[in-house]
Amino acid sequence: LIAAGVKPSETVVSADAGQPSMFQNTDSVSLAIWETAGTVDMVMRLGVDPSENAGQVEQIIRGMIAFALLSKDQNPGLAALAQNCVVESDGAVVSVKLTHSARALGEIIKAARQKKSGENAGHSGKPADAAPAQP
Repeated sequence: LIAAGVKPSETVVSADAGQPSMFQNTDSVSLAIWETAGTVDMVMRLGVDPSENAGQVEQIIRGMIAFALLSKDQNPGLAALAQNCVVESDGAVVSVKLTHSARALGEIIKAARQKKSGENAGHSGKPADAAPAQP
């Protein structure tokens, strides 16, 4: 799977709209994911403009990884993925690389889907203290 985009800041909500965006300073993004002999590899590259902001984008990504690592008790699969991430910065390009077992990744995705469907099944769409519907 290969995907790329130019000017992602123009397609995602920017800080000007009241919500900060990691993509605010990026002028390009590319993502490649492939599987070889039971191992999944992923490489995401963010082109940063101006290049002086590459360090900030790198720190945002490292912070997201740190939060994932801290959640290992609640979400061990996500923490395992985060543990395998490598973040690099080369001039105006910030790269995130991940290598993980395809089988283990499949189990993480399966567990996340089950958790999500379980959360949706228990949600009625109204607050718990809402009055019951009248006949």
